[in-house]
Amino acid sequence: MKKHRLNRSGFTIIEVVLVLAIAGLIFLMVFVALPALQRNQRDTQRKNDLAIFVDSLQRYAANNRNQYPKNTTELRAMSSDYLKISGEGNSNNESDSNREGIFEPNSGISYRLWGTGSGSLTPTYLDYLKSLQDAGSGYHLIYFHIGFRCPDASDPNTAPADSSHAIAWMPLEQGTTYCVQVY
Repeated sequence: MKKHRLNRSGFTIIEVVLVLAIAGLIFLMVFVALPALQRNQRDTQRKNDLAIFVDSLQRYAANNRNQYPKNTTELRAMSSDYLKISGEGNSNNESDSNREGIFEPNSGISYRLWGTGSGSLTPTYLDYLKSLQDAGSGYHLIYFHIGFRCPDASDPNTAPADSSHAIAWMPLEQGTTYCVQVY
């Protein structure tokens, strides 16, 4: 009687399951990390856009005896002279009066400018301002306040300062805010 030797080539079920599990873990790590990377990239772009806005404020002040816009109306009027304002190439077919104060840098993000003169920026008021972000308008908001300084590690609250100080800030996607001191 002859003995037949069976040579089976291939993988066992355990090997297949192990390879699939490792591949699944790799895909899971990519899908978890990708949204965080995209959020960071969008926040970096917003910070760059805020730097463009701050530069325009400094140019405005240099041309206006070191005076910054004192309210939202002045801020929006300043923006038409110092920033690329929509209404030129109006993609939403809105009237120009509805688009006043809309800053659209090359990033493709539309910002509505919001300014206040000196006053109180309590944490409650700051939370209210953050809640205005994208409240149905489709725009992100950039805030500008005269007479305040940005929070720092020693004082986490936005503090009053003399009228030569000003801040520009915006909420970021990760729930934090980005504040730039404007002098």
